Amino acid sequence: MISVDEYKKKTQETGEDYPLLTLEEFFVDNNDEYSIAPNQAEEGRPSLDVIYAKFKSLESKDDIAWIRVILHDDTEIIESEDGE
Repeated sequence: MISVDEYKKKTQETGEDYPLLTLEEFFVDNNDEYSIAPNQAEEGRPSLDVIYAKFKSLESKDDIAWIRVILHDDTEIIESEDGE
């Protein structure tokens, strides 16, 4: 998952408050099941691993250029002792 510092750098480079993230930046090493569709995390929504695999499968199709993730405008980015 993209670090807080990398995310801040990306916002500065792009000039966007909420820049597009690659699937890898969002999903790799992300174990927070509430980081995507949190209101459905316990309501039968697929796990992050399943969502990531599905998006990667879709992204590999010839007629799809890429898939990106954008954080919601009320996302709070918190850095803890062990990272994000």
